[in-house]
Amino acid sequence: MLGVEPYGNAAFLVTSDRAFNFEERLLHDRPPWLIDVIATSYEVLVKFDTISTCPNKVVEYLHGLSEVTDKVWQISKVGQSHEIEFELTGFDLKEVLERSKSSIVELRDELSSSTFKVAHLGFAPGFVYLDGLGSKFHIQRRESPRTKLPKGSLAIGGKYLGIYPLATPGGWNVIGSATSSFFDIRNNPPMALHRGDTVTFKEVESKPITVNSSPIDTDDIQLVPSGKNLLRFGVVTQSIGNPSFQDLGRFGLNHLGISNSGAMDRSAFSLSNLILGNDPVKATSIEIPIGSTLQVKVTKSAYVAVVGQGATLRIDNHEVPINTTLALNENNVFHISNRGDSAYVYLSIAGGFACDRTLGSTSFDSLSEIGPTLSSNDLLYIKINKKNTIFDHIEMNQTATSKELSVPVMLGPDIKYFSDETTERFLNNRFTISSKISRVGIRLMPDLALRPISNLDRSKPMACGAIQVTPSGEMIIMMRDSPTTGGYPVIGVTCEPWISKIASLLPGASITFMIMGLEHYRSSLLQRQSPPLSKCLWGHRPYDELISMDYKQ
Repeated sequence: MLGVEPYGNAAFLVTSDRAFNFEERLLHDRPPWLIDVIATSYEVLVKFDTISTCPNKVVEYLHGLSEVTDKVWQISKVGQSHEIEFELTGFDLKEVLERSKSSIVELRDELSSSTFKVAHLGFAPGFVYLDGLGSKFHIQRRESPRTKLPKGSLAIGGKYLGIYPLATPGGWNVIGSATSSFFDIRNNPPMALHRGDTVTFKEVESKPITVNSSPIDTDDIQLVPSGKNLLRFGVVTQSIGNPSFQDLGRFGLNHLGISNSGAMDRSAFSLSNLILGNDPVKATSIEIPIGSTLQVKVTKSAYVAVVGQGATLRIDNHEVPINTTLALNENNVFHISNRGDSAYVYLSIAGGFACDRTLGSTSFDSLSEIGPTLSSNDLLYIKINKKNTIFDHIEMNQTATSKELSVPVMLGPDIKYFSDETTERFLNNRFTISSKISRVGIRLMPDLALRPISNLDRSKPMACGAIQVTPSGEMIIMMRDSPTTGGYPVIGVTCEPWISKIASLLPGASITFMIMGLEHYRSSLLQRQSPPLSKCLWGHRPYDELISMDYKQ
């Protein structure tokens, strides 16, 4: 039996016992409207381009695909066998033994004597869900996920055993660590394990692990980008915090556990490029988050723009206005500091910054650490574009960033996990953004009254804009670098332009949720189109209403 239900305004969640067949067929056919597809054991999330098709056409295609898949499409893959060394040193080990009423010897024997099968990939690049764990060790996820787990963490989440290939957030119970490398962008393919592979474990001498373990080192820096018509613009003399290169994101790779990434606040990103005559679809900018600074010494004259709220810009120690174009000359030193009026500000340059693409995009993904990095002493290059039309003014709302935001949502696919009273509270109360904000997700202050009735029994596909609720009542709004699968129930899903508006908010700001009406849906579709340049630059449309669509590479 095929189930198809909306997942926000630009995706459908398909429920089928042939989920992986669905994913394989979609990736094989690649219909022109397909942006991404994510499959787990019984669900497939299908993201579509709302500009090139309509929802009814997608639903019709999916039902037709179901008939073909049931009859003729079969997956024929022979999995490989892998032996992985492990050590039982996890900081949740004691709790897992207590909850399973087992000894460490029993857990060691369970891992060493069992053969596990890769059920599916997801969450992050290289993360695999291993099936075959004995039922007594089926331990539900933690009530609140940790903000970072060490690379190689061996953990239990429900009936699955998993290995964190990167230093990422995680809500599973860490029982130890694995010593193998499971994801390396330099390899082809970059993932070491694939669906259908089998895994056995062999214990090695234990070494302690800590939550503060350093993240993966990808060595993915490209100081001299490939291509023609490039000029060296300057050198980074100071980079504090997490400034990063961003474009509109990488698409078509969710099935490998790779998120879409891209600029957090697409309206500010788009405006910073439009005012310089850049095409936002093709441009690369530098994103400067709250609390970060960037200083560059100029080696080649160029026009730049810094767009956002509350950033301080100094050229040779003289403060200058932002949200306008600026001519920089050779030997100028400019310093940008995001002092905290807006979560993200953007530095763009006429022609666009030049850096090599990783998997089709120049965006740096903070979850998987894919993409070009930005550090002190790096050289910055620009693309030569003699056709750029430079504007010297931009109309935008110069008031302080909003401290309240009403966000339209569609109720999520897991609404059955919440009582009617909980749903009413979700839609009729004000919630506060906590200090835990990142490109992966924005956490709201916990509310015990929002706790779900029960936990999910398996991981499900996840997308940017999904609103998860943990057993502790903590809501997490998934953002650009969000995992592709998740194990907490989704109470609602929002979309553009509100994702960009949420991204600009600071800790302490308030959010209310409301059911997405027809007017909101139409507005979201209209604003996914790239608006006329004249309406962006001269005040015909407010700054926070300009949104670019999700473009495929």
